[in-house]
Amino acid sequence: MRPILTLLKGKHKIAKDATLCDTLLSRSIGLMLSRPRVAILKAKSESIAATTIHTFFMRFAIDAIWLDRNLTVVDIKQNIRPYRFLVAPRRKAMYIVELPTQEKLEINIGDKLKLTISISE
Repeated sequence: MRPILTLLKGKHKIAKDATLCDTLLSRSIGLMLSRPRVAILKAKSESIAATTIHTFFMRFAIDAIWLDRNLTVVDIKQNIRPYRFLVAPRRKAMYIVELPTQEKLEINIGDKLKLTISISE
């Protein structure tokens, strides 16, 4: 069984069927060498350094959404291409949502999001 996460803004789904990456190994791997899917990475503490990402070994461009410990959007970067070295948020964050690039994200910096968890067998 694994947890399946859904990220919501009000009733609008920002990301569904997301995988939680909360261990050192799962955060390090993220979406490397995978097919397009959604991953939510959780850092041990709220910081810029702990939530800086790269896109080495990625097969597709991603959008990244950084959230603080209260699930408030602190930064958004769209269309991050594969093999980018360091991509850091502007402010301290605890969560990074990595998802395949979308034409338009329905969120803005300062939006408060909600995370729901269900269990998959």
